[in-house]
Amino acid sequence: MGLLSDPMGNKFINGEPPQRIVSLCPPITELLFDIGLKGRVVGVSSQCRFPEVRVREIKSMGAVRRPDIKAIMDAAPDFVVLDTRETDDAVVTLLKEEFSVWDSSPRTVLEAIVEIKSLGKLMDKEANANWIAGKVETRFAEFQASFEKPVEPINTVLLAGYKPWSAIGGETIATELLSYIGVDNLWGSQKGIFSIEAKKIPGGPSTRLLLAGGPHHFHKRHIPVVERKYPDRNVILVREDLLTWHGSRLLRTPEYLSNLFLELQP
Repeated sequence: MGLLSDPMGNKFINGEPPQRIVSLCPPITELLFDIGLKGRVVGVSSQCRFPEVRVREIKSMGAVRRPDIKAIMDAAPDFVVLDTRETDDAVVTLLKEEFSVWDSSPRTVLEAIVEIKSLGKLMDKEANANWIAGKVETRFAEFQASFEKPVEPINTVLLAGYKPWSAIGGETIATELLSYIGVDNLWGSQKGIFSIEAKKIPGGPSTRLLLAGGPHHFHKRHIPVVERKYPDRNVILVREDLLTWHGSRLLRTPEYLSNLFLELQP
């Protein structure tokens, strides 16, 4: 997590902050607007959703995994944000050769808080970013202090998509967030997002199937598809943006975790 490359000679650290930013990372796109960078974001991915009014005004650079390289070049950014776990390696390599590239891939809430502060400093929006980071830290501290975990963990797996079938494993913020409410991701030994085409659901029939719900993931209409593939399983649609995102969206996550815990009760 941090600056992957800076072909311009590290000029942002001691000089002017980035003025033309392309964000291919939806959680960070939201954060950039929240800390006051409306006029400096010149490109976003097609998966960037928040803030809704703002992202509709910005030119799309295509999908996160394989963005439109020509569109990015034409936008002439001096800073590109992406998540190396979500973007093709070849694309990352190409962008690193041309632009200052920030890898946004926090695995924990603490790493996400550090990233918010770091980006705020880099963008000369330190006060705004520190306020958001402080609020995130306080809300999670209050949540953890008041929430009583169940004695027995709730066994789950978190499915990311079905074309192809994939799941979210360990070293992700989603797995850590689930652990806050006593939920065990049984695929936590796997890293990141991985294929489950040839895998069986671990843990037996009691394992809950959580579906990452969002415009580019699962919808209610997909629940019967999942139930046919994995019969006799408890299938629950969860908010992808409140369980897998970092950045300022974490301000909303503690409340969501409380509601999700209630939904997971027998």
